[in-house]
Amino acid sequence: MRRKSVFLIVASGISLLAASYFYSEAKPRPFYQGEIKENKSQDETIAVINGRQIRQSEVDAPMASQIQSLEQKIYEMRKRSLDALIGRILLEEEAARKGVSPEDLRRQIVATVKVEEKDVEDAYRDNLSRYGPPPMSEIDAKERIRSTIESQKRSETLNRTIDELKARSRIDLFLKSPEPLRVEISKQGPSLGSEMAPVTVAAFVDFQCQYCKKVNDTLKQVVQSYGNNVRVLHKNLPLPNHPQSFKAAQAAFCAGEQGKFWPYHDFLFEHASDLSENVLRESATEAGVDLKGFNACLDSEASRNAVMKDLQEARQAGIFSTPTFVINGRALRGARSLEDFKAVIDQSLKEQKGRKDASAK
Repeated sequence: MRRKSVFLIVASGISLLAASYFYSEAKPRPFYQGEIKENKSQDETIAVINGRQIRQSEVDAPMASQIQSLEQKIYEMRKRSLDALIGRILLEEEAARKGVSPEDLRRQIVATVKVEEKDVEDAYRDNLSRYGPPPMSEIDAKERIRSTIESQKRSETLNRTIDELKARSRIDLFLKSPEPLRVEISKQGPSLGSEMAPVTVAAFVDFQCQYCKKVNDTLKQVVQSYGNNVRVLHKNLPLPNHPQSFKAAQAAFCAGEQGKFWPYHDFLFEHASDLSENVLRESATEAGVDLKGFNACLDSEASRNAVMKDLQEARQAGIFSTPTFVINGRALRGARSLEDFKAVIDQSLKEQKGRKDASAK
């Protein structure tokens, strides 16, 4: 897998179609240690007509989803820029401590990087068909592969050093994140955890979305960490640029009708590269699903309507990308880390406890 990723960078001919007009896969954002405070929106008056005040919330309401998405993108851009600046400052401080220039320190850090001939040969052999026919010769192809591998290793080595410097430093972060969009989601659907849990994490996913697959294990860790306090709820959001994902969502529904939703759900993510109908039916047998009933369900309006219901709910909530999570009304986009989930879940539990304590007085 690593060698293939190397080739993709080298070839520069393959791009990912990450979005359609309405739907897209949301890329994950980096997680930062330290406290990151939420930005509390100010609902100020922005116009007055004959004494009647117009507040910002009134103007923002019809386009809340778009505004939140733009604010999140700006926030993530600032976080990436902040992360790069922190790394540069830490390297400069370390260089000063060692009595060398930052440039010399960088050269020292990456000086040990070596490219093994076997890695070059393996990457070339695994992707041989992509280099032929000429004009690229074997020598030129291998040299480009070598250069790319070396560049990757240099970057990885430098990043590891910066991570070590961060771990030894005190870094207090005060960059304010946009307040999550508040949306209402039904609590119907396949779920993990207690149905009486005070916190529900509704996960809108596409079975061919690489970021959804990435976060699948994280959601299981969430359930393990919080026990009966958290319920993870599955919601389908098949993207138009993934032609096999709608049928896969139907298949998951049909497996669920026989009590096999979650094993089948995990199987779909593991085989996301090929979710043709033949694969869906063959895997049903492996999962212990009665094939006759499964086939009838897969071709039925019932399974189609179940997926369409989730799609309609997503549209009404202004959710157009995967993965998107709604945690007790707070919408979060992208393949979030376990720490990200915990931050919002803990806040939700704290709020509920506060309301409970207030009502008891």
